[in-house]
Amino acid sequence: MEKLQSLAGEFGVSDEIEELLLTLPRDKTFDGSSIYQYEGAWYRPISLAGLISSRKHFQAKDSDVIVITYPKSGTTWLKALTYAIVHRSHHAIFDSNSPLLTTNSHDLVPFLDFVYYPNDNNSSEHISSNDPRIFGTHIPYPSLPDSIKNSDCRIVYMCRNPFDQFISHWKFLQNIAQEQNVQPISFEEAFELFCKGIHSFGPSWEHVLGYWKASLDNPRKILFIKYEDVKEDTSCHVNKLADFLGCPFSDVEKSRGVIEEIVKLCSFDNMKDLEVNKTGRFRGSGAKNSKTLFIALRSCSTASPLNTSLPSHPPSLPPPSVIINDRLAESVKAKLKVVDNPNPRFLKYGSLHPDPDLAHPHPLLSEDRDYHPPLVRDGDRLHLYS
Repeated sequence: MEKLQSLAGEFGVSDEIEELLLTLPRDKTFDGSSIYQYEGAWYRPISLAGLISSRKHFQAKDSDVIVITYPKSGTTWLKALTYAIVHRSHHAIFDSNSPLLTTNSHDLVPFLDFVYYPNDNNSSEHISSNDPRIFGTHIPYPSLPDSIKNSDCRIVYMCRNPFDQFISHWKFLQNIAQEQNVQPISFEEAFELFCKGIHSFGPSWEHVLGYWKASLDNPRKILFIKYEDVKEDTSCHVNKLADFLGCPFSDVEKSRGVIEEIVKLCSFDNMKDLEVNKTGRFRGSGAKNSKTLFIALRSCSTASPLNTSLPSHPPSLPPPSVIINDRLAESVKAKLKVVDNPNPRFLKYGSLHPDPDLAHPHPLLSEDRDYHPPLVRDGDRLHLYS
């Protein structure tokens, strides 16, 4: 009982969650706080409480849109793009009263599990009844509420290069720790945890592949996109998103430049300069926007963290990106199987399908850029997730 009370004081969650936490594997995450393993993934207590409660109470509608990412994979940006596309008929793009100019995108597209259900309450009366409703979450695919899986609602999932995602997340938590005057764990410790999959909603590769496989099984329900591809050609992906969500752009809209206006409105430079993203708080966050959201936007808009100097890196060693890629490769060997197939097309694209002619692009591969080749390719041998 004493241990249970200490958990209650530390996390402020329900008795049911407190009792559950006592039974789960426990470790430390990037910022040194406690994290628990549940159904194969790792959660902070408040995230786990929201997950369990949302599975009890949330009832998805066929018209709902669920925006899903792994943390630090362009969440804020994807929320803004999705909201602007879906609601463009209600607001002129750059009207001074446009919600995206006056309201934080995390309020416009709230985290379902963080905002509505963290305390095991059926808070449906607080959820907008206007269709289509748009929600965000980081929940892994196997743990999604059944009503989301079984309804005809649409899911948009965006993944990001795992190395860039890790660096972005680590920098983000470093800044939060400074804001809260907390001593974070070292880069080396954080990286080891990442390689072991011990981080919020991790392992990241399981998160990505869960949605990728689901998108192959049901492409009409789940759109799987890559952060790097969206950044490279945002207009093309805005058009693709609109088609997928059932609200395609008309020829008149295209001729008037509506797609380009949405791209500009939701751009990193525009969002980080908005006053609403510099002051105040948004629901589901205990930290001020002036720090957290600006840091998040900046981490997405700057050059790839692959070019970032890492702490205490001896100049005599190979570049940090090489060392880290090799270490990442080692960390997932248990999850990989090796397929011998010299077929160039198979080696180029990668697939879980044994027939190269029916291959789907692997989410960690790209025709034009590296997505951690040590993770998936070794000469003529292609490493694939089992």
